[in-house]
Amino acid sequence: MKEVCQQALDKWGLEKQELILIEEMAELTQALIKNRRNDTNAVHANLVEEIADVEIMLMQLKMGRKIERDVQSWKEYKIKALKQKVLG
Repeated sequence: MKEVCQQALDKWGLEKQELILIEEMAELTQALIKNRRNDTNAVHANLVEEIADVEIMLMQLKMGRKIERDVQSWKEYKIKALKQKVLG
């Protein structure tokens, strides 16, 4: 998966892929809203598709900006904080 993401970055560039990420995040927002209004199989499938699109584009962003380790560190920190909130 990373190889294909790198090929996409090489072909279209980080700036273009960041714009696509913004578009995909907007589409995910729209899918979430539709899912709350009408929980059909088609709406659910669209939500799943948009999550996948955003995750792929986020991978490209992290790779292109060379921030994968930094993001992972923050995720670990945030998960620990969430765990404390959940468990009290």
